[in-house]
Amino acid sequence: PHRGLINLHDFHSWNYATDLHIGHFPSLIQALALGSGYKQDVKFYVKTWPVPTRVSHTATIDPKGKSCWLSTPQKGSGGLGTCIWRAHGVWEWDESKQVPVVLQYDYFEKDHRQGREGHRIEWYRDCFAPFLRRFTERVNRKAPSALTFVEPIPNEFVPPWIPARLIEDPAAAAQYKEAAYSQKYATRTLIDTPRPGGEVGFVFAPHFYDLNVLFGKVHSWMSVNVQGLSRGMFLLKALHFGVQGLRKNYLAQIGMIKELAYASLGTVPIIIGEVGLPFDINARHAYKTGDYSKHHELLDALINAMEKMGLGFTLWNYNPDNRVEYGDGWNFEDFSITNGDHQHEDGKAGGTVGLKQDFRNADHEEDVLYKGGRGLDVIIRPYAIKVAGVQVYSDFDVETLFFEVHWKNVRGGSEGSQVTEIFLPAYHYKNQRFSITTTDAETTFNAELQTLFVKHTDTRAGVVHKLKIELDDPQARRRRRLEQKRRLVKPRGVMGRAGRLVPEAIVLWWDGLSAGQVSSLLIIAAMVAVGLWMADHHMKRFMTEGKVEL
Repeated sequence: PHRGLINLHDFHSWNYATDLHIGHFPSLIQALALGSGYKQDVKFYVKTWPVPTRVSHTATIDPKGKSCWLSTPQKGSGGLGTCIWRAHGVWEWDESKQVPVVLQYDYFEKDHRQGREGHRIEWYRDCFAPFLRRFTERVNRKAPSALTFVEPIPNEFVPPWIPARLIEDPAAAAQYKEAAYSQKYATRTLIDTPRPGGEVGFVFAPHFYDLNVLFGKVHSWMSVNVQGLSRGMFLLKALHFGVQGLRKNYLAQIGMIKELAYASLGTVPIIIGEVGLPFDINARHAYKTGDYSKHHELLDALINAMEKMGLGFTLWNYNPDNRVEYGDGWNFEDFSITNGDHQHEDGKAGGTVGLKQDFRNADHEEDVLYKGGRGLDVIIRPYAIKVAGVQVYSDFDVETLFFEVHWKNVRGGSEGSQVTEIFLPAYHYKNQRFSITTTDAETTFNAELQTLFVKHTDTRAGVVHKLKIELDDPQARRRRRLEQKRRLVKPRGVMGRAGRLVPEAIVLWWDGLSAGQVSSLLIIAAMVAVGLWMADHHMKRFMTEGKVEL
């Protein structure tokens, strides 16, 4: 959803923090003038760093008097013959100065609907929520049990929405309203329309994307907390480095979405309604090499953050018609987790010449279900399908296939309510030897259903149950993955070829280090380097000052 021009606030500029400035970017008054055929000098924005864009130059755009509005009505057809807002007296063209002039600065701050003329308008309260309620009521006539998934404006936090039970209580409603108008994280308003779906049918479903990756189409060793940066966060605090930094970044952003949703809505069900990754990042390097390592980092960090927050999600997207030439078929976006014109290196499958498969999917390329898959190694992962209680922790390490999940009893229940079901994908665990460890449960694995049934025995309220799954030899999997990469991905550049000379044992040791261990090693290396330099400096000085002239 978007508010359009409602609550525009300024005819002469847009909000740089929320509206992406890119390319020719006229203000609204300039756009209205251009649409009516008047020449305007418009700023042109280009990508930059550390802010997203900057003004590159100003260009003169001249429609040469041609208007985008339909001509004067003739025989019952046509339009007003002029800009609709000009006809309503919002703006006019000053012939003497050759500039557009705003006549009603507060036009988009007022309601113009019949019976509400002149009243102050707020989009979330007066437009969005009433529409959702009407829409849901119509749907519920045919499907009374249908859930209503609600998303706010992208990259905005949902403002406070008073529960129906408090609307009837004047004192509670007044207190809620005071808090709503004093908060600083969202639009300062109070949505007082009863929530669509009521207390049981309402689901909060915000979208989440890494806007830096989405916009820049680049990811290397640094990530940016765009959510925080757009709200005034200090730049250095918004920067994160390495894989662990990336995970920390996404966990913070998704955690903030959940925290502020609870603050505005109470403890409602939350699902990330849309989340994903453009696969054409880094100049499509992965398409040429088959090395989707950066995509794996991003996807794993995204999914890991949502798992840590206990949030379900809808991954965008699966499109078997995806092609390298035009992506998903929508605005050249390329988000699909599978590619339809995928071609093996030997050319047997047809499609785009030179396109390389994701080397991590090589073992599954002959399976029609996984053929052409991208990032499936981290997308297909174990998780609790049904939980006999409330899940409180989940973690999956794609490198070693280690999986751990904790859940807590809510109350004592029947025997059937003691069974938790965990999806254990054959994609990863088929032909693997692994062990299952639990605190107090019996387990039964159905390989055909790819499901592990876990029946806990301690039914006391509040008890936490734990389960771990780990390979008997996780290092063997890591060694095989490295061998697979070296066999299927051709090294590029001097650094790539030099990397192949490093023994596998050292590569595996380095990859197995935590961020803290790497930092410690770098600090030690820096201290050693400084120590050697100081020793060399003092030795040279001693030798120079100690010379004896004859």
